[in-house]
Amino acid sequence: MTDALAPGSHLALTYVSDDFEPDALQEVSDSFKAKGSHVDARSRNEVLRSSTASTWSIPG
Repeated sequence: MTDALAPGSHLALTYVSDDFEPDALQEVSDSFKAKGSHVDARSRNEVLRSSTASTWSIPG
């Protein structure tokens, strides 16, 4: 995923997680569905597994 980046660059990744507030996320998902769209939430572990990044910098 980062092969096309210039050396020293970083890739920022933002994702919707169902790890913390699944009920609130369900409300948002239902609202999106009612308008013809969708939300695909991923757990932190799913995001980490889907990446080939060798190093993660966690914000904070």
